[in-house]
Amino acid sequence: MNVTCKAIGATCVIFAATLATWVAMNAAAGELDPPAGPIGPTMKPLDQVEPRVAINAQNTPGNADALFQITQPGSYYVTGNVIGVAGKAGIEIAAAGVTIDLMGFAVRGVPGSTDGVRSSLSIGIHRLTVRNGTVEDWGGSGIELAAGGGELSLVENVVASGNGLFGIRGGFHTTVRGCRAASNGFVGIAVSNGGILESCIATGNQGGGGISAGAHSTVSACSAVQNVGIGITAGSNSTVTRSTAQSNTLSGFSISSGTTIIACAAGENGQQGISAGSGCTVTHCTAFGNSLNGISVNAPNSTVSGSTAVGNTGNGILAGLGCTISGCSTSSNGLNGVNTGAGCTIRDCTARLNGADGIAAGDGSTIAACTASQNSLNGVRVTADSTVRGNTCDGNGLAPTDGAGIFVTGADNRIEDNNCTDNRRGIDVDGSGNIIRRNTCSGNTVHWDIASGNVCQAVIAFTTGGFTGAAGGTAPGNTDPNVNFTY
Repeated sequence: MNVTCKAIGATCVIFAATLATWVAMNAAAGELDPPAGPIGPTMKPLDQVEPRVAINAQNTPGNADALFQITQPGSYYVTGNVIGVAGKAGIEIAAAGVTIDLMGFAVRGVPGSTDGVRSSLSIGIHRLTVRNGTVEDWGGSGIELAAGGGELSLVENVVASGNGLFGIRGGFHTTVRGCRAASNGFVGIAVSNGGILESCIATGNQGGGGISAGAHSTVSACSAVQNVGIGITAGSNSTVTRSTAQSNTLSGFSISSGTTIIACAAGENGQQGISAGSGCTVTHCTAFGNSLNGISVNAPNSTVSGSTAVGNTGNGILAGLGCTISGCSTSSNGLNGVNTGAGCTIRDCTARLNGADGIAAGDGSTIAACTASQNSLNGVRVTADSTVRGNTCDGNGLAPTDGAGIFVTGADNRIEDNNCTDNRRGIDVDGSGNIIRRNTCSGNTVHWDIASGNVCQAVIAFTTGGFTGAAGGTAPGNTDPNVNFTY
């Protein structure tokens, strides 16, 4: 419509408004006539909404060995609980590159069944994933992915319980994450070399222990409790961190040579708390109440640092040849606090209230800057060719036992700069050919018990009257820098 107004400007405004309204109406309305041809659906097809394949008798028919069999790579899911039958596996994977989502359902076995989810025996069944569900009560293993290789596989967020063999078993370079394995007949969770185990729990497994990883593996934030066997086992050159092993019938942790274990706790296990092979590193770990030794690195060239061993029946820390023990605390163990072989270094450690010696070392060792107190026998004991320097030994070897702050049994030792107080005997040297210098003794029942043939002089230090200010006092009584003082 065109309305003519006296003012030319008004006419232009009304025309423009009318044109804008007409354009908007036509743009919103669209095409009113339907296109030629039959009318069809406008929704997405189901294979686009759910591109995965349902596991059922039509899509994944079984065979003589399995209720369902997957023969093509792809992503699969279950639509309900899978109940097994005798003589068969639940789901068999016969192709590489398969992912199965259990969708929170259970794959449940029956008496006489085999494995819950397994790879076939064909070679090269790798890159498998199983997640999000429960696999229980199978006669064989809950999840068995190592039969056909199972390399580079993943199992996550799965509960495996009550199975006859393994709860979960993976091949080389398999990752198991966020899983639980309980009351299985053999190992709860096991992976081959290069495996990764994260945030897993194994409890009450009955045959081969809780968690087992092959060489070059990583175990982190895992827990193994009340398993028959070893709590957590790791092969050579592995790393175990932030994990717990409690109340297992054998050792809490058993780690092979070259492995590092960090920030782990082992308590009330039937053998060792932590058992390590040669060349291992144990750092910031705790071992308490174990039936044998707390931390056992009874093999050459290992290191234990910043760790604690309390209330173990045997030694707090037991170490082999050439080991280094530093910054550790041991107390209330049934035997020695720290007990090492020859050629070891023990530094900055504390040993208290242990049932035998606080610290005992083999030939050619160094014990420095340690504190040993109230141990039943000796605070520090060495044999031959060793250095004992700068230690504090207090209250050791009291009745009914007969120990010393420092006890030396052999020759060629250097005992210097130690302070021994309130022991049954301060420094007791039974061998000859040793040098004993710059040590101090006070409050001991017997201060010095030194055999002949040693280099040693002890004098009673002079005491001084009280004084204040910048100078005063009395010299201790001898200017020889090597003399020992009784005070």
